[in-house]
Parts: sequence; structure tokens; C-alpha cells
Amino acid sequence: MFIFKIFTSPTDVFQKIIDHNNWKDSLFPLTLLMVTGLMSTFFLQDLIKDTQIETAINHVEESTQIPEEEKENTIEMIYDRVENPSQFRQLIGWIGSAVSIPLRVFFFTLIVILVGNFIFGGNSTYGLMMTITSYAYLVTVPELLVKIPLMLNKWSVKVYTGLGLLNIGEPDSFIQMFLAGIDLFAVWRIILISIGMGLIYKKGTKQVFLTLTSVWVVLLIVQIAITKALI
Repeated sequence: MFIFKIFTSPTDVFQKIIDHNNWKDSLFPLTLLMVTGLMSTFFLQDLIKDTQIETAINHVEESTQIPEEEKENTIEMIYDRVENPSQFRQLIGWIGSAVSIPLRVFFFTLIVILVGNFIFGGNSTYGLMMTITSYAYLVTVPELLVKIPLMLNKWSVKVYTGLGLLNIGEPDSFIQMFLAGIDLFAVWRIILISIGMGLIYKKGTKQVFLTLTSVWVVLLIVQIAITKALI
């Protein structure tokens, strides 16, 4: 199928997308990404529940704002809420699973088109760039095929296929979170988007890759900073 040629002949795929230049070409990969998100939640739902409970319990136990005599009741309430969610919470959870990856596509498309149009001096449209990005994000499919079995085997959502395997730094430290973000599949996505951008803006893939990687690293640092601020 044409869509899976993104893994074997990305240049040909992106050139056809550019020649056709119709944002509707993004609908199929986005739909596939939605299905992928739903399937990953289906297989990981018990692990996700356990992770939510463990995280919440640790937060309660370490909190200095919750009186000691109330912590046990608070933990029981958290456990009941996670194990027996309302139908509305379940619905919101499944909707979130479906749209989470497409939302990342929409956001990163905005970043990519800003980089392309301002740094490389082009005038690409959001629709065309969204199609390029949505096809590049199909890397998420093999990524989850690799990571879901690892998560289930380890019974942890924290599995690494990149520099996180070096196990440097304390858990949830900046360096540990940063290295964990430098992931094989994330780099693969950047490479694919760079190929597509190179064709659109008539630039070398290497030049685009270095520029886009620099922006991606900055975004990763900002994301980590926000995450640590919320912990």
C-alpha cells in the first residue's frame, strides 16, 4: 500500500503528496493514528490504571498539605475513582486516547511550518505541511508495536528505545528525562519530516534536519521544565 511506503520510499511518498497538494490526503494517516491510540490504550489500560494509582498514592504520601490522618481516606478515594470510573470519565479517556496523537501532529505541524516559512523563506500551507507531518508520524505505529510488549513485560510505562537506556541520572531528574526524550523513533520522525520539508523548500535534508532538531531539542527542554514544575 502507498501509505506504508513512507517506511521504504519516503521521498517518493512526499513528492506525490506535494504534487497533489490536498490537505484531505492527511485524513487516512490521521485516522490510522487515532486507531493506533485507541488500540494502545486497550492493551495498556490495566497498566495505566496501576500507574495512575501509584503516582497518586506517592503524591499523597509525600504531601505536606494533607494531614496524616486524612491520607488513608484520600488514598482509598483515589483507588476507587481509578478502579471504578464513571461512564463520563471512561468516555473522556477513550476520546483522549483517540485524539492525543493527531493533536501532536497539529501542534508540531505549526512548529514545522513556522520553521520552514520563516527560516527557509518559503510559503508552504498548513494543509500541505500537516499531510507531510501526519505521514511522518506513522512511525508511531512501529514504535508502539515495539514499546507495548516491553511495557507489559516490565509492567511500566517507562521503557526506552534511545538514550534513556543509558540510565543516567536519578528518576525524574532533568538529565534522565532529557535523555529519555532522545528516542530512536522520535529521531526517525524528525528525519522523515526533514525529507518532506527539503522537497518543499528546495533545501538539503541535512540542513533541514539540523535546524529542525535544534528546535525539537528546545521544545523538549521546555516540555521537561513544565513537567517538573507540575510534579
